[in-house]
Amino acid sequence: MDNAESRYENRIGLRLLALVLAVIIFFNLFLTIEAQIRFSERQFVGKVAEYAASVTEDNTKYLSKGNLDRAWDVLKTLIRKPRTYDDYDLYASIAIAREDYGNAVQYMQGCIDNYDGGSDKELAVLYLRQASLFVLTEEYEKAVKYLDKAEELDESLSATYFMRAEMRMVLGDMEGATEDVNRYIELDGGDPVIMASLGQLYESTGDPARAAECYAMATETDVHAYVDRARCLIMTEDFDKAKRCLEIFRGYSSEDRGGEVSAMLGVCLMNAEEYQEAAKEFRTAVEHGYATPHLMHEQAMMCSYIAGDYETAIKDGLKAVETKKATGEAIASTEIIIGLCNLVNGQYAEAEANFQAALDEDPDLADTKYYLALCAMSLEEYDRAASLYTESISRNEDVTASLYNRAVCRLNLDDVDGAKEDFTAVIERNDDSELTVQAQEALEALSEINESD
Repeated sequence: MDNAESRYENRIGLRLLALVLAVIIFFNLFLTIEAQIRFSERQFVGKVAEYAASVTEDNTKYLSKGNLDRAWDVLKTLIRKPRTYDDYDLYASIAIAREDYGNAVQYMQGCIDNYDGGSDKELAVLYLRQASLFVLTEEYEKAVKYLDKAEELDESLSATYFMRAEMRMVLGDMEGATEDVNRYIELDGGDPVIMASLGQLYESTGDPARAAECYAMATETDVHAYVDRARCLIMTEDFDKAKRCLEIFRGYSSEDRGGEVSAMLGVCLMNAEEYQEAAKEFRTAVEHGYATPHLMHEQAMMCSYIAGDYETAIKDGLKAVETKKATGEAIASTEIIIGLCNLVNGQYAEAEANFQAALDEDPDLADTKYYLALCAMSLEEYDRAASLYTESISRNEDVTASLYNRAVCRLNLDDVDGAKEDFTAVIERNDDSELTVQAQEALEALSEINESD
């Protein structure tokens, strides 16, 4: 009967561990990716501003520093306002070269108003440049309006769609941004530098599969795109490809900003059931400054437990508790796992302290009374264990197991009638075949003892 009790105890423990493991993995993954997306969004405006500046280069490329100074001298001498298209073009060029974008907007508008070349495509480019200036002055809604006008004049101008996609994303129009991205890719095919930005855009709109495709193209010029692609592949649960991307990146660089590379590689190794190596990666992520270290400690704890290294699992769990307390995070779920590690390791008093700490923080936490009862039972405090199993039953925590184990406690307390009642209840419930058989065998054994008496 003791062996049956031990087997069931371990099975219940593993069942709970599997559930907690899944929650921790995906919760950690969500935080990792959410943090990266927030970081990426902060980069969008800066990247599109660089792109916008490049669009205006046609207005300035013929102006050397000497030419720029001479042009200003001429303008100061003439002291006149621009009147013709060429005048406005010159003034706009000089203002852009001097990074005086506020005045450049006015002069570029003069170019648009005075344009008489008769080409919609050329006029569309002027609208695109004006939109670029509005990007540089951070007037994003105006930028979108001018990009709309550029599209009306020339639907084949790919830069319009790329820039408007970025602007729509910044303004919160994710659906419109996605449409523009798709159109840009149809027209342009994808420059690696631009594809990195588009990958971020797809990622922020919740399409990691398309983002991964963009990042794959971006790897041609930027090794960091391997990390971005790995993140998206993890989101699509393609852990093998994600792992290869991270290994390729490590072949190029030892950089691991914020421990992201180590954390993601840990997730991939965990999925491949390489638990000890995964645990090392999670610890490395903490060393590299992972934003939420307690999650990494918990991951490492789970990996060590599954690998059968209970002592290391406990150490990782205690680090998780320490970091959680420092940031005011709840510790109950971690205490439960540490308690299970102590329980499996035969450290029953320590396990009881862990379960009690979890219960103190969260009185409604599932299975805590059941595990406290297991500890008391293992310490041979049968009267207290029986009372705890009764509470476990009232809380609907593993009722069949609680009934069976309470029967064992009652036998040790010489309460044979009470034990028979519990064994009978296990048989009547009949929701665990193994315990049902063991309860039947126990009743038969008790009947034989009564007959011999």
